[in-house]
Amino acid sequence: MRILIVDDEPFICELLSEFLKSYGEVETLVDGSLALAKLEEARTEEKPFSLLCLDLNLCGADGIDILKELREQEEKWGVKPGEEVQVVIITSSYESKYFFEAHEAGCQGYLTKPILREDLIGKLEELKLIEPQN
Repeated sequence: MRILIVDDEPFICELLSEFLKSYGEVETLVDGSLALAKLEEARTEEKPFSLLCLDLNLCGADGIDILKELREQEEKWGVKPGEEVQVVIITSSYESKYFFEAHEAGCQGYLTKPILREDLIGKLEELKLIEPQN
């Protein structure tokens, strides 16, 4: 599994990378404006990401806008239903409006900071990206 983490806090990128490195190849970006180009590059090289962990409030970029654009691009790229990048929003916001906006835009999961390893792994199990850890 290929995993892309996009968060403007380097510590969060490192933490999530540490949590996820045993499940696949992890790449991180602290510049949200580069996320779509990275996702497109991976798709072009036929090595698409399975999981995108995406912060909502990025410096110079908005996570919801990135997510909406990703879903539009996936249609243009001819990505079949069920083969889309699974997106888990990672945010410090507890406002319900962001939760609903993120789901409307096409995310599959929503976790609030501080992120606990067991919550993230549980979400990956729920999304069937990894086998249950029992």
